[in-house]
Amino acid sequence: MLKQQKGEVSAELETKRTHCEVWTRVMGYHRPVSHFNIGKKAEHYSRKHFQETVAANNEFCEKYQFVAC
Repeated sequence: MLKQQKGEVSAELETKRTHCEVWTRVMGYHRPVSHFNIGKKAEHYSRKHFQETVAANNEFCEKYQFVAC
């Protein structure tokens, strides 16, 4: 267990892992991040992701000074 915490992965666990493709919406269509160039990948990973419902709720609270948020 200690080896796994240090970032080392045993060969047995390595064979069970599968590739996870990350997709994002760019200019109205979806595209895999693995197809981005280096600059676009850096831009993608530095973005701040948010949930629309949380953002909309916070905007409502600020607009109407609702204390419960």
